[in-house]
Amino acid sequence: MEYDLRKLQLEQLTILDELKRVCVQQGLRFYLAYGSCLGAVRHRGFIPWDDDIDILMPVSDYDSLMQLGSEFGEEFFLQNNDTDPDYTLAIARIRKNNTACVEESELNKKCHQGIYLDIYPQYQYPDRLYQRISIIVSSVLYRLLLMNSPPANHGTLIKAAGKLLLIVLSGRDREKSIAKYKGRLRKHMGTRYVADLYGMDLTLTRVIKYRQEWFQEPRWVEFEGRKMPIPTGAEGFLSERYGSDFMKIPPEEKRQSYHRYAYVSFDQEYHEA
Repeated sequence: MEYDLRKLQLEQLTILDELKRVCVQQGLRFYLAYGSCLGAVRHRGFIPWDDDIDILMPVSDYDSLMQLGSEFGEEFFLQNNDTDPDYTLAIARIRKNNTACVEESELNKKCHQGIYLDIYPQYQYPDRLYQRISIIVSSVLYRLLLMNSPPANHGTLIKAAGKLLLIVLSGRDREKSIAKYKGRLRKHMGTRYVADLYGMDLTLTRVIKYRQEWFQEPRWVEFEGRKMPIPTGAEGFLSERYGSDFMKIPPEEKRQSYHRYAYVSFDQEYHEA
């Protein structure tokens, strides 16, 4: 659908300002991540064609934030699997009430679907191989159980494997299994690396891991005319994620928004879409 991308960015920016207010007040670390971090470093704001904001938080700070939904202003809703039972992702979102931002893949979902930003928990990546296997498997099973359906966008093989795993897991208590794998993601400690274990960072054959020293005290930089935090070693993080030429502007044909929104409204509730 057609919508005003810049207006969407500015709405997302109001959510970011509110997250910053709460995190600074509560002493919680957070960082602009992925395209938002790249935008801060390369553009001092949004990548002009970017359509969302991504946040990374150390899992301990993330877990603390999940208990602070009441600290956000009445315009905002802290969305996770506890506050919104119909929400099935393994990350949190802060949504803006009285708006709509419905992705094509989520048209039939009943969860809150206002304009949002994403918050990703960042885990310790274990030093030992068997613990690394454990945390990767736990991440895959945790997300599969939350979705309660096989992945739709990762190829036929992954979809078939997801269906089989759900059949195997169907005889177990789903809520207990979700809690078990969620706990395992927090169980293992590491001394050198952290990992996000989600999306592009995790496949069946590769995990993108980042040096712990890149995620210490945040660096505060300009983002859309205000100061926002990026990783301590943002350049290392971006190079690991996007390659050493991350500062290079891509050709025009590759300047595309990532999401496919079926409906966006700045003044209408998502359930009225």
